[in-house]
Amino acid sequence: ETLGAPSSPTRVRVTNNAVRELRPEQATFDGTPYLGWIADDDGKREIDLQRFEDGAEVKQLVMMSDGYIPTSLAMAQLAKDHGGVAFVDEAGHRGVWLVPIDDMGQAGAPIQISDAVNGGDTVDLGNRPDDGGGILYSLALGGVNYEVHFRRLDQNGGFLGDEIKIISSPLQARDASLAHLGDGYVVAYRQLPTGTDTQAQIRIAFITKEGNPMRDAEGRLITTPLVNASASGGRVTARVSVEGELLVGFVDTDADGGPAFRLVRKRLDCP
Repeated sequence: ETLGAPSSPTRVRVTNNAVRELRPEQATFDGTPYLGWIADDDGKREIDLQRFEDGAEVKQLVMMSDGYIPTSLAMAQLAKDHGGVAFVDEAGHRGVWLVPIDDMGQAGAPIQISDAVNGGDTVDLGNRPDDGGGILYSLALGGVNYEVHFRRLDQNGGFLGDEIKIISSPLQARDASLAHLGDGYVVAYRQLPTGTDTQAQIRIAFITKEGNPMRDAEGRLITTPLVNASASGGRVTARVSVEGELLVGFVDTDADGGPAFRLVRKRLDCP
């Protein structure tokens, strides 16, 4: 509750091999915890998934021979008993991709969500227990316009709606994350400096389950600042507790210019 580290953490080795492993993500599908990560062997990459049940072995969702080069990873349950693993590929099969996981833990073929990717793009997934979930991805279009897009998904990773721009010009945003809240989602993101706003910030916005953002009477996006932050640092991560508390984690820059991991906690009281 105080966001402190446990006094005597128990560490358990999950893998033991010679390849580089990065971008670990955790999620629970149908009550079973999973761990996913990217494995890199001299530039060739795969996505591995470990189901935490007795006798379960590591599965390769995307193999090195498939030609994908994932750089960013996300995991979430979809509906009540399915799951999804999303990733960004900037150099192999370029695009934002989703690997659906069925109710038996079996993976399907990757589904392309978007092909408009550049360096530093990120992805996140959100769950809706009743009807699937959504995928949120941050794109640097042309390396100039930083936008956040959303697409609604069913439990099998199929599309339930068109792509919707959550944040676009004149605003500039990246590193966005998605968390289920009420009948929709909360979106946390890194707002970049513009001509009028010179300070980057971590901000939140609210969208419906279809991806429609809350706007004011003049059609402007309604957002709330959480804290000032650096303009870079990778994906923000937003999660909501059952008590309605929002926890946002992100990499920032400390007073000496080095990397620092920060957590912000806010209570989201409903009327």
